Amino acid sequence: MSSGFKKCLFTRKIFLLLVSLLSVCVQLYSQSSNSTIKQSYDTAYIQTYPNSLTIAIPVTTPFLKFILQDSKSNKSLNFEPNRQHDLGLGINYKWFNVVLGTGVSFNNNDNHTRGKTKYTDVQAHLNFRRFANDVYYQDYKGFYVKNSKNYPGYTSSNPYEIRSDVKATLIALNTNYIVNYKRFSYRNSFGFVETQLKSAGSILLGGYYSFYSVKGDSGLISHSFKSSFDSSSFIKNAVTHTFGVNVGYVYTFVIAKGLYATASFVQGVGLNKTSYNLENNTNFSGNIIGALKTNVRLAFGYDSGKFFIGGMAIYDFYY
Repeated sequence: MSSGFKKCLFTRKIFLLLVSLLSVCVQLYSQSSNSTIKQSYDTAYIQTYPNSLTIAIPVTTPFLKFILQDSKSNKSLNFEPNRQHDLGLGINYKWFNVVLGTGVSFNNNDNHTRGKTKYTDVQAHLNFRRFANDVYYQDYKGFYVKNSKNYPGYTSSNPYEIRSDVKATLIALNTNYIVNYKRFSYRNSFGFVETQLKSAGSILLGGYYSFYSVKGDSGLISHSFKSSFDSSSFIKNAVTHTFGVNVGYVYTFVIAKGLYATASFVQGVGLNKTSYNLENNTNFSGNIIGALKTNVRLAFGYDSGKFFIGGMAIYDFYY
């Protein structure tokens, strides 16, 4: 197989990453847990609101991008969607958290130079006491080639070649066991229904799976770039399955009462299998090879027990 894909899943990026996401949430109903009931966690570290429902109105910048790379020449094309800042809707109840896009945009999309991207982007997080689980569904149509000007065959006055026909779909599942679940609350920073009272961290152990497909009405490498690539890279559509195991660490630093910052780094190691179809309708099925996945999460906020305000980032990179 003479070509490869790198795919990035950006679910939410925050001020710390120079892209804004601001979540202002109000707990509609909040009640501290009954202290007479034996708890599965240390109440000196975690305060929970078992019947709380929170509604978040985040400003999000979700997007999905991929890189088509010719392994013979090591040259690549970087496909990116036309990103935008959207008004979202987040719903959090007990262990369930879902974020949906509303389609309301806040910025000029620059459709003239980057084209228009249509997409569906949904993420659900099932954060139990001992396990943190993520489900992502992204379906994007309409990309532009970010590094078009790097190739002499591209002579358009537009800085980017627009590929409105290219479509990419990602379905991803991820789970992690929280080793120090009695003192560390994943739901403080990423579920918004608990409060971390004292600083604490935990080792994370788990696994992941992803299904990724990309296709175009014509070859992904258009006529403008073909002179720079080997013909075995003239892919029309491809499907990749990736699965593996995770190991990482997460820590929440309680700066002051209700004020916190959280950082998490998880490295995945696994296997990958890619199948693709060339422009001449030749089909290829690659061997199962090693694969890596990196997950970084950042969060900060203030939680008074009745309302909170903060930001969160989730960054996934599959190779």
